Amino acid sequence: MFFPSKQNEKELSYLLRRARKTLDVCVFAFTNDRLSEALSFALSRGVKIRLISDDECSKFMGAEIYRLGQKGVPCTTDNNARAHMHNKYVIIDSMILVTGSFNWTQQAVTMNQENLVVIDNKHFVAQYQKNFDFLWEEFAKQRVSKAECARKLVEEEERK
Repeated sequence: MFFPSKQNEKELSYLLRRARKTLDVCVFAFTNDRLSEALSFALSRGVKIRLISDDECSKFMGAEIYRLGQKGVPCTTDNNARAHMHNKYVIIDSMILVTGSFNWTQQAVTMNQENLVVIDNKHFVAQYQKNFDFLWEEFAKQRVSKAECARKLVEEEERK
């Protein structure tokens, strides 16, 4: 999938909504409402979701990490002010990998030159799952509760 493209945004949303069991999301920047809605839909169907994002990007106006956390999605970030958690991938049902340069933002959909590739190769999925699980444990201290997500959202509103 290449961007800018509203059609490819719909395609990614469709893939997320079709998840049956799990979604492990590891994205640098996440401010896209359509993709957030797709994750919320999957969550409402009982899909287990884990979300990792960059600590600085989680503070962007409109960032979705704490909104999803408030709905019950376990979330975490890195904690290094001098480096970024710059990955951009999602593992769907431990079977499909979607990865590329695409940031989960509206600007990426409508303006940026971005790309995604959908991979259903067990070897690649396993390698990315290993990376996700490593980062999930590495960033365990930054995991936030629903209450913490609500507090961070209030802080964001106060900054506006």
